[in-house]
Amino acid sequence: MERHLNYLDYQNIINAIPGGVAVYKVSDIFETVYYSDGVPELCGYTSAEYDQLIKQDAANMTYHEDTEMVIANARKALAADTAANFEFRKQHRDGHIVWVNVYAKKIGEKDGYPLLQCVFHNISAFKQAQEELDHIINSIPGGIAAYDLTSLNRPHLILCSDGIAPLLGYDNRQELYEYCSDPWSTIFKDDYQRVRNAYEHMQQHGGAFNIACRIIKKDGSLDWVHLDGKIVDGILYIVLAGMSEEAKLFQQIINETAHGIYVVDKNNYDLLYYNENMPLFLQDKTNVLGEKCYSALRGNKQPCDHCPLKQQQDSGKPLDFQRADGRSFEITTRPIQWNGLNACTLFVNDVTDRLDSIRKAQRLEQFYQTLVRNLPGGIAVMRFDTEKNLLLPEYLSESFAAMTGMTLAEAYEMYRNDATAGVHPDDIDYAVSTLHQRLNNNLDTCESIYRLRKGDGSYIWVKNDSSLLLSDNYTPVIYAIYTDVTRDIEAQDRLRQKYNDVLFRQQNYPLANEILSGYCNITANKIIRIYDKTGCNVLERFGSARQDFFQGLSSLIEAESERDLFLDRFLNAPLLAKFAAGITQQEVECFVRLPGEDNGRYLKCVINMLEAPDNGDIIGVLSVVDLTSERISEKISQHLAHAHYDFIAACDLSTDRYRLMYSNSNATLLPPEEGRYSENHLTFSQQFTVPKDRELCAQMLDPAYVKKRLSQEGSYSFHYSLRADDGKIYTKNIIVFLIDARMHKFGLARADITEYVR
Repeated sequence: MERHLNYLDYQNIINAIPGGVAVYKVSDIFETVYYSDGVPELCGYTSAEYDQLIKQDAANMTYHEDTEMVIANARKALAADTAANFEFRKQHRDGHIVWVNVYAKKIGEKDGYPLLQCVFHNISAFKQAQEELDHIINSIPGGIAAYDLTSLNRPHLILCSDGIAPLLGYDNRQELYEYCSDPWSTIFKDDYQRVRNAYEHMQQHGGAFNIACRIIKKDGSLDWVHLDGKIVDGILYIVLAGMSEEAKLFQQIINETAHGIYVVDKNNYDLLYYNENMPLFLQDKTNVLGEKCYSALRGNKQPCDHCPLKQQQDSGKPLDFQRADGRSFEITTRPIQWNGLNACTLFVNDVTDRLDSIRKAQRLEQFYQTLVRNLPGGIAVMRFDTEKNLLLPEYLSESFAAMTGMTLAEAYEMYRNDATAGVHPDDIDYAVSTLHQRLNNNLDTCESIYRLRKGDGSYIWVKNDSSLLLSDNYTPVIYAIYTDVTRDIEAQDRLRQKYNDVLFRQQNYPLANEILSGYCNITANKIIRIYDKTGCNVLERFGSARQDFFQGLSSLIEAESERDLFLDRFLNAPLLAKFAAGITQQEVECFVRLPGEDNGRYLKCVINMLEAPDNGDIIGVLSVVDLTSERISEKISQHLAHAHYDFIAACDLSTDRYRLMYSNSNATLLPPEEGRYSENHLTFSQQFTVPKDRELCAQMLDPAYVKKRLSQEGSYSFHYSLRADDGKIYTKNIIVFLIDARMHKFGLARADITEYVR
């Protein structure tokens, strides 16, 4: 029983502590194992309510900004087995902050975890008093500082309110403590001894000292302050006050009122006062008070012609004048009593820059008016009536009316009730939807192209570049610049038609002997379509990237010089450069060997370029024509241009074929039009040739002999005789000549020389 009473007494003592005691088992959380009645009272809870709260981590019941600090200090004390004493905040259930001082110490262990005993004290009242005191100190105009006077020559700064640092030009108190702890160092040298004497007099005779002096600010500038000082218990308390806010305001108002202020005696022109906040008239003069204003300010010997005193100009209306150096000034006068004298205050402003700006604005306004009147298209200002959902014209320029073939009055009449009245019916939905889209998306600028009706009922294409602004009452206002683009649209239509015609021809009307054709986007480096009659499937072989495709085609060209020429003309970069220079066609002739073919071909490759109407890309139209037959004929003609022949044949050793390129219908004993070379030359050499010449013909026309002989000489000839069906003998001369060694082609030309032999 006695033990129980002792426990109750102990508990009552603990509960009487203003704040309370709590014990926490500290693991990864702070678990409350004991608390006194004062602990829940700190936050305004009953014991029953607090029993529910302590089921969570006790650290969470601290103010959220202090939680991390509280946990760190508690764990540090446990780790070092020392006590911790610090302040933190808790939040009362009604929302206000409760300041708490805690003394925390380890008192044992439970379940292997340390027990932390915390003694809490509610220090909110002390904190509030401290804040109120700081507020009072920091509210003193200027600021308050306290110095320890143990050493007179080096007093120690122990207190400084917030206002002292900015007064001396420092950013904060910490910077002031670091760089300006000695008050004597801040006093201007010319005032130092006076302040020191006042301080020593106060020290010897007691009382306070009250003195004004100049101080040196952080940036080296000077400022006047007022010092009120008193020594209490060896501590010097000083109140520093700068210029009052009212005085600063008055000075600022005076400086902003005019660039120069002058007070002049109305009766004798004496200058009684002056103040210039920028160089006007007195920049090279000092101490001119009492001089005549016209002498001091202008260097004249008599009153100025424009003098407002001379003209009794004191109504407050400004007077303008211009100085010889071109500077312009504005003078406003006010009457004033100056120490019993009838005087006049002159407020002078240099308005040169303002007048220049006005003149520039006037010139700019004139320029824009001229520009608006003479724009080749026109300008319209339109207001969007949100209630009627209509666009109404506010302004139409004369050039807009001229563009639409109407007078200005006719244009206003057409568009008066609807700014879209002249839009083509097929374009009205597009024009209106574009406008609404801009309004709904808050777009500042927009471009649209549509047709607009002219006065005669015809239509023109216009480009509308418009800007959206909001008026003072937030009504949408649209500023539109119209440009007649009819010619551009028609040119684009012609370009599109040309583009379509070229592609239609390419697809439906191939050229004679055209073995490869198609079109590609040179700008995008892309093959669009290929029509391939080569049987080599070149698109699959070389790919759809245009640059790679044409490099692949070049690999089929046999001669290196022709291959280089092909690449120089047909790759992307040179083609784009040619098109930019106005050259729209490139062509190359070359000899190629297609895959799978022993014989080569003479090809002409042509690229025609045109601009795509939709995106401006450069399109190349490819055409590859087989010129082999033409080139063979040309080479034969080069050899035989001056002779008359029975026939001319082109022979191919690699295929054992021949074909008559020319035949004389009056000649006798002509071979078939085409056939196998080996069969026909033997037939002629044995069947129609006279016996004595048969062996010669067989030798001279033998394929192996022909190939060997032509590789050495290029051409040779021989003559022989033929017997016709009627028994007549004809003497013939045959020329065997090389056409193209790369293609294994040679020619035979037979001429009748019977009359010549006779």
